[in-house]
Formats: sequence, structure tokens, C-alpha cells
Amino acid sequence: MEVDLFINIPFVLVSMVLGLFVMRSPQNLDKEKSYIDWRGMILLALSVGSLVVLVVEGAQVGWLSWPILLLLVISILSFIALFRVERKLEQPLIHFAYFKNSLFSACVLTNFSLLIFLISAFFLLPFYLHIVRQDTTVMSGLILLPITLVMALVSPVAGRMAANSAPAAPILIGVICILIAAIVMTQFSVDTNFSTLLLAFIPFGVAWGFVFSATAPIAIGALPPNSAGIATGMLWGIQNIGAALGLAVVGTVFRIMEKQTLLNQLQESGVQITSVLEKYIEALLINPERIERGAMGVSAALHGRIANMFNEAFAQAFQSVMWGLVVFTFLLLVAVAVLLKKSQCNKKS
Repeated sequence: MEVDLFINIPFVLVSMVLGLFVMRSPQNLDKEKSYIDWRGMILLALSVGSLVVLVVEGAQVGWLSWPILLLLVISILSFIALFRVERKLEQPLIHFAYFKNSLFSACVLTNFSLLIFLISAFFLLPFYLHIVRQDTTVMSGLILLPITLVMALVSPVAGRMAANSAPAAPILIGVICILIAAIVMTQFSVDTNFSTLLLAFIPFGVAWGFVFSATAPIAIGALPPNSAGIATGMLWGIQNIGAALGLAVVGTVFRIMEKQTLLNQLQESGVQITSVLEKYIEALLINPERIERGAMGVSAALHGRIANMFNEAFAQAFQSVMWGLVVFTFLLLVAVAVLLKKSQCNKKS
């Protein structure tokens, strides 16, 4: 699987070359005022990249170890430098003054949060379906298909709603549907039936369609016309930051809880946790499909017991992560509602 990921490299390189060519074309740039914010790009990459590595490696290296603390310092200092640099530029990578607009901020926050939920769910759901429910790869894909089908169906509706005079409606619908989907997913277990899956996947698709189709035109319309380019870049860039940070946090929390649940189950069943067994469990958690029976000094009988407990541990960790996303989404709903209310008050005044 690791080798397959290298197929993305030539596409990324070609996209970068084409992007630079298009951005420098006369019809898209005023040569006297337009430029690429290289300093902003480097500082943002340092800040977000350091934070992602910190979250991913913290549990393994130690949260208070000097490499992790160094990454935290780099992330904070890079963000402070980014803030100071961007305020002085006419066309910055991130125009922090735009966040004073409540409607724009509500759109950015909604997109940021949707990507946290979307990427986290799409990371965990295939493993849940294939490993815990024992669905085939093809069947797992078919079970997930309703999410994208619903998204495609509701997107035109969301776009039309965003074009009218009540932009708050599609944003709130999207956030509420994220909350509903997360609540239903907290009930996913080793024997969840297809109807329960649909109860989560339908609002998931609605949230995806409403947020992606509505927030971009609403956010751009909330700012002056000459701000459209920077606003669009900020909206999509920040949502991708949400995806990176969300996957790092959710993945780390999930693995910690899954491992701890599995170790607790083994101890309760009378199994002594040795260093060999703990390494075996680590390998099983990383890639359960590649562990052979009896590998690493673990007997076939013990492997069978661990495999049975693994499914339950995965389901419990999945539920715990979803409860965390429920709390996060509820707080998001409150924050977005406050921003939308503030936007309406500012519009009336």
C-alpha cells in the first residue's frame, strides 16, 4: 500500500507547474501587485506540519520529551511569525482581518469542522466495515456509497439556498446533520445492522452536500468582490488544515484507546502482558491483516483470543472517538449560531 501512494507524486508536481504557469499568466495577474506569498507558505507549513507531527508522534516519543516540546515551540513561533508577516502584506496567504466578518468566519469554521469529521470518518469507517463487520472490500465500498449519493442529490438544493437572502439556513442544516451523524455513529458496534448504518450515512451525506455547496458562495459573498481570490484560498486552505489536524488527533486518540482497551481485556481474561505480547499487539493494531498466526512468539490459540477481543476493542475505541466528535460538533453548532446571529445583527444595523 505504501508503494501505491507514490503515484500521487507526479500529479502533485504537474499541478504545481501548471499552477505557477496559470498564476503568472497576464490575464490572471497584475504584475505590479500580484505575487506568491512564499514566506506565508513556509511559515504555515512549519506551524501546521510541526503540530501534526507532534500529535502523531507524541504518544510514542513521550508528550513531555524534548523533541515534542521543540515541535510545539516551532509551531507556536511559526504561527506568531505568520500572523505578523501576513498583516503587512497587501495580498497575504491568510488575511486575518477577514475573520472580523462574522458570516465569513462562520463559513470557515463550518468547513474546517466538516473536514475534521469527514476525514476522520472516512479513515475509520472502511476499517470498521472490513475488520469489525467482516464485510468484503467491495461490499464496504457499496455500503459507503449512500454518503456520496446523498451528497450529490442535496448539493444543488444547498446551492440554491445559499443564493437566497437566508444564508444561515444551509450552514445550520449542515452542522446539525454532522451532529446527527456523529451521534448515530456512537452506536456502531460489532453487530450493527445496515439500517443503523444508513441512519448515520444519510445525514452525513446531507452535511457534506450542504456545507461544501453553500459555504463557498456565502463566504465569498460576505466580502468585497475584490477579495474573492484570497477568500476562496483561505476557505479551502483552512479546511484542508482541519483535515490534517483532525486526522492526526482522531487517529492518535483512537489508537491509544484501542490499545488500552485491548490490554485491559487481556488482563481481565488472565493473560499476562509481556514485552513480546505488547509488541505483537502493536503490530496487530498497525495492520491486523498482515499478522500471521504464531508470529513473534505468540501461539495460535492466544492469537485467536486476541483477534476476537480486537474487534470489540476497535468498536469501543470507534464509539469513544465519535462521542468526542459529538461534543466537538455541539460546541461548533453553538459557535456558528452565535456568529450567524452576530452577522444578522450587523446587517440590520
